[in-house]
Parts: sequence; C-alpha cells; structure tokens
Amino acid sequence: MRETRPLAQASQQHTDQSLIWQIGLMGGGLYGLSRLVETPCATREAVWIGIAGAIWVVGILSAVLGRVVSREHTNQDAFLSVQKIQAVETLLLRNPDAEELGHTLLDIMNDRHLDMKQRAARLKALGRWEDVFYYATNAAFAAGVIVAFQAAARCLMVTIR
Repeated sequence: MRETRPLAQASQQHTDQSLIWQIGLMGGGLYGLSRLVETPCATREAVWIGIAGAIWVVGILSAVLGRVVSREHTNQDAFLSVQKIQAVETLLLRNPDAEELGHTLLDIMNDRHLDMKQRAARLKALGRWEDVFYYATNAAFAAGVIVAFQAAARCLMVTIR
C-alpha cells in the first residue's frame, strides 16, 4: 500500500499541473483577444471574439473548480491510505490467526473495514468530479482555440487585402 501511494500522488499532481497550465494559456488567450479587439476588423469579428472569450472564461472557472476538487480528492485519498496502513499495522499487532488475518486484510483492501466504504465512495465521487472539470477545461481550451483562430484568421485575411 505504501508503494502505490507515490503513483497516485504523481497522477493527481499531473492533473493539478495541467489545470494550472490551462488557466495560464486561456488567460493568455484572453489577453490576445483583447489585443485583437483593437484591430480594424474587430467589428466584423466581434461575435466570434466574444464567443472565444466566453468559452475561455468558462474554461478558467472550470479549471479553478477542478483544482479545488483535485485538492480535496488528494487529501481524502491520502487519509484513506493512512487509514488502511494503520488498520493493517493494528491487525498485525493483535497477532490474529490465519483465517482472521486473511479476511480482515481482504476487507481492508476492498474498503469494507470500519468506515472505509463511505470514505472510498466519497473518494470515487470526488474522482468523477475531478475528471468532469479536467475534461471540461480541456474541451473549453480547444473550442476557444478553434473559435479564436477562426476570428484571427478572418482578421488577417482582411488586413492582407
């Protein structure tokens, strides 16, 4: 159990870092859109510029919420891991017979020992929400890039002519 904890931490840290980057990239995109508004073709493409900006604002909010959920998920996962390790150590100190040892270890590993079932269910729900916010952020980033590129390309075409 102790050996798998760093793998879970690395995965959760990757999610958090990805969300941080998405916030920065979409914030930079919003700044770029504000510069695009100053160009002569901005009136022609104002709707697309506004849509791209709105998508990125929603994406940034999704990323911030994702980070909050991710932090809670990380905390709950750490707490459950510690609880499992303590349960195993306590069991071994009691010096149980082979049958009790086997059954109790299976209960601990399958989150059926003490209140682990409720904690594991909460952890699973947090993980689902973390995924929702993570993928919503990625989708908002991609959609915003497509819409902003479309508006910028049209502006470039008008400027070249």
